Amino acid sequence: MINKLCDIVNEDIKNYLSFKPRKVKVTDRKTGEETEIETGAEVIVRDSETIDTHNIAEISVSRNGNFKLKLSNRERALILLGKHLGLFTEKIQYHHNVKPFTGTVPVINIMQPAVPTGDTDKLVETTSHNE
Repeated sequence: MINKLCDIVNEDIKNYLSFKPRKVKVTDRKTGEETEIETGAEVIVRDSETIDTHNIAEISVSRNGNFKLKLSNRERALILLGKHLGLFTEKIQYHHNVKPFTGTVPVINIMQPAVPTGDTDKLVETTSHNE
């Protein structure tokens, strides 16, 4: 899997086709002088029998003859490789709409039990059951 991602990242369009400016010689009728002008691009597609086609995602030819070659997504492969190597980490942020508490909190001393006035019999009774 990692090797496949590396292949996608290192892929070069020149492995599938070559392109260069198309030049045409034009002769000036008045002077007879020849000049070369560029008239677009010349694209030569390599024979699929001689190349590795694993990284080709799409090939199409439109009705008017336009050729389209789309390779596997290099950016996505780089992201997956980076995650695998630990170069990127997912950061999850949690936001909530709770207002901060601004009131007072009663302090209870847990070392001494709080006994209401007049309930000392209950405290003795509870203590005797725990022993």
